[in-house]
Amino acid sequence: MSILETHWNSTVRGQAAWCIGMIGRHSSQVCKDVVDQGALQILFDNFISSKDTNLSKICKDALKALIPQCAIPFYLQPIMTEKTPPKMMELILKQLALVLPPNADERLKFIKSPKFQFIQALLSDPTATPSSQQYIHSINASFPKEAVKFYTPGYEANMLKNL
Repeated sequence: MSILETHWNSTVRGQAAWCIGMIGRHSSQVCKDVVDQGALQILFDNFISSKDTNLSKICKDALKALIPQCAIPFYLQPIMTEKTPPKMMELILKQLALVLPPNADERLKFIKSPKFQFIQALLSDPTATPSSQQYIHSINASFPKEAVKFYTPGYEANMLKNL
């Protein structure tokens, strides 16, 4: 991981990113081991901030390989930002829609995180893809309707209006 963070040569960083993607795509356990070392965040940072388009593409491909193998929603949260491109956000939401419903502990952790409110805001985001919106609805179906309503942007204002 340190090569991706510190090496001055973007070609070397690209080769390291490619290797990480190849290693992590094998299984959820291998992905967890790679992600435990901070791979998602480092790859995402290189993808977003690199001026080298080749490095950015390689990091994006590595992320696309790791995200579907990531079985722990907590690891996906740091790369769910306003900077995340819509297609990558769609991939993250798809994975969340798969791993959250059957796991009550992960649902509880997720609803307590700021990312639950973040995905509610994505429903009204014009850049969100139709598939992303479907995944959000699928995720929301795993939670009580009152919780989803509470975290929906504008809920407080609407509640105060009704008083």
